[in-house]
Amino acid sequence: MTRNLEKRIELLVPIEDRRSKRRLIRILEAAFRDNTNSFEILADGTSRRITPATGEKRFRLQEYLHKEATKAAKARQHERATTFQPHRPADR
Repeated sequence: MTRNLEKRIELLVPIEDRRSKRRLIRILEAAFRDNTNSFEILADGTSRRITPATGEKRFRLQEYLHKEATKAAKARQHERATTFQPHRPADR
């Protein structure tokens, strides 16, 4: 896979919200742990696939992110659970 390393624009922005910052750091740390679908770009421009060391547990970023998103969606769904109260006619 070729990369555009000569004509690329990169943008940095400060993350001021603490909650967002913690979430982003967790995601980046997980990305660096990926040892099944990652490549290292070498000094000569070629890339080398990263593979788990002997006995090292495999870690897939995409799988981790999917599980985290599923857990978050279930938590939000539980938060929004609505209990309906029946409306009954008033006593006369």
